[in-house]
Amino acid sequence: MSNIFSDYKDLSGVRITKKRRVRHSMRDWGKSQHPMRALKRGNRGGTAFNLVDQTATSTGLLAMGTSITVLAGNTSAFVVAVGGPQVAISLGVVAIAGIVKTVYSNRDHAHSKLRPFVWTLIDDDEPELNIWGNKEHLQDAANAAVYLMKHAGSQYEQMGHKLSQAHQKFNVFWEGHQRLLAPLTNEINGEWQVIAMMIAWDESNGSNESLNKEMVKLSENLKQIKDDADKKWKVASQQGGEVFEFMRRLIHVGNYLQCAGIIQEATFASLGATSSVQTNSNPNRNPLAHWSGAQGYRKPLQEISDVLEEADINYKVFNNVFRQVATKFKVAH
Repeated sequence: MSNIFSDYKDLSGVRITKKRRVRHSMRDWGKSQHPMRALKRGNRGGTAFNLVDQTATSTGLLAMGTSITVLAGNTSAFVVAVGGPQVAISLGVVAIAGIVKTVYSNRDHAHSKLRPFVWTLIDDDEPELNIWGNKEHLQDAANAAVYLMKHAGSQYEQMGHKLSQAHQKFNVFWEGHQRLLAPLTNEINGEWQVIAMMIAWDESNGSNESLNKEMVKLSENLKQIKDDADKKWKVASQQGGEVFEFMRRLIHVGNYLQCAGIIQEATFASLGATSSVQTNSNPNRNPLAHWSGAQGYRKPLQEISDVLEEADINYKVFNNVFRQVATKFKVAH
């Protein structure tokens, strides 16, 4: 399922504006269901997340890198080591050079070209383009995959460490960001704490001057919090920022985990053999589904996305209701 981090799958053109769905309409104003009451829901999200499979994402990749760097100088041996015996048999007949038709200027370019054809560790959405049974798509994906595998020896050695570092920096950022957003998300008995105040103000008919001033001040404070949070998120989403760099590492690791399988499919196709993947229901279509670490990333990112969406919706609904009540009570704001 897509989340706000899904925008980062194309790092060459990250869209900073977060997708939001404002689900509560002001048309409900004046009906039995108070529009502020419609925001009631249970707690969700957390301060940070820990991976389900730390070994596979840190120590495992580092250990893999130690042995794979020995093969880095020999492209065929490297791909065989990662791809398995089926690729080894194919390579005895079809040279890797026979698959590659494009030379990329750098790894980031190859990652970008591979992106539409692969799954990610960010969400569980299917790839935009299907390589199964589409010769052109398979060729394009194989071009990028082979380039990455040819240069992957040095990358595997530090892949786990770099991902772990980016993950830790993201967690530190998110812990602070969630504290900043707390006034927009804190709940009492499953209900945003501001809701009761807004309803009490609406029911006061504007007769309580002290309450009027208090609500104006609350509106100003929430606006400042929202503006500060948006600015900090924008900075973190730029290249070098905590959000951007963590998404970049997740994309790259997910790509490397799928390169060998794509090369295998391309090799089968070059031989005129039947693809190893036959049906849409075959779990091999989502190679990351076999790794528990994939959900270790995807689930917390979805929960964080939910918190961000909740803060955004709360503020938008509050702001709309506040303006209506302030106008009704002729309160300057």
